[in-house]
Amino acid sequence: MNTANRDVVVFQDPVLGVSTLAALESCIYAEPYREATVITAFATRRGVQTILRLAESGNVTTIRWVLGLDGVVTQPSALSLALESPMTSKVFGWHSKPRQPVLHAKMYAFIDRDEPRSSLYVGSSNLTLAGLLLNVEAGNLATASGRDARMVIRECDGWLTRLSTYAVCQELTTTMIADYERRYRRRPRLPRGIRDCLLSNEDERDEPVVVAGASAWIQVVVRGGSGNQIEI
Repeated sequence: MNTANRDVVVFQDPVLGVSTLAALESCIYAEPYREATVITAFATRRGVQTILRLAESGNVTTIRWVLGLDGVVTQPSALSLALESPMTSKVFGWHSKPRQPVLHAKMYAFIDRDEPRSSLYVGSSNLTLAGLLLNVEAGNLATASGRDARMVIRECDGWLTRLSTYAVCQELTTTMIADYERRYRRRPRLPRGIRDCLLSNEDERDEPVVVAGASAWIQVVVRGGSGNQIEI
């Protein structure tokens, strides 16, 4: 695989052995990339470990993260691991609050500004082991070089800058992660039968009903994939 402009649809299927992770590996191992940007609604420790190993095996030296703080699936240990990595430049946390924009994006971008070149995955795979490897997922992986890569890099930079201006998006510190962990540990639990229907591996968690004023929010999470919020 080279960095000639190319779009590939990735149909993740664990039975066939096709995965988002394998698609990202094909880019990293083929050409050097200096930077990565990860934007995802949910993140688990195993998911962060997987991306860090992938980056370490290539030439990535800088990673920027925007990770959803849903209080249920995203694990405090995942946030700490991302923040403590020497490759990390910034970690932004996206708070889940009623009547505020919900982070639902899943994007993995690998870039080199000097060449320039880019590999950009946009799809349904969250930063969980299930999302990157085990679920049935779909996404598009676009590689570019030269002028097209410059455009991709510019648009990714601009989008990240815009996201960081949202009130619900904050650069994380160890203190903020500790506060998130306290709320994470106090999360309500669903009845056992319902929980068993939602969970499929130790990476994931069930979603409680979060009451805020006159509104209640329910988010249904299945195997680290997408979630949907409903106001009732």
